[in-house]
Amino acid sequence: MWSRLAEHAHLVAIDLPGFGHSERRDELLTPSAMGEFVARVVREFGLKRPHAVGPDIGTSTLLFAAAKQSPLIGSTPVS
Repeated sequence: MWSRLAEHAHLVAIDLPGFGHSERRDELLTPSAMGEFVARVVREFGLKRPHAVGPDIGTSTLLFAAAKQSPLIGSTPVS
């Protein structure tokens, strides 16, 4: 799936703190703190209102990021 998407868009995959190959830091394990982490990554990479997919724990992470950083990470309702 990723290779097909990469033909049409710039992709960035993020290991949330404590998941995948990232270092675990207890203070970053709440959805709110992870949302701030994602917002910081978006700023650091210079991404402009990216489309985001966040399965499992990523769902609440992206909801917190969009709620707290709406100009940075916009949300589009899905019907």
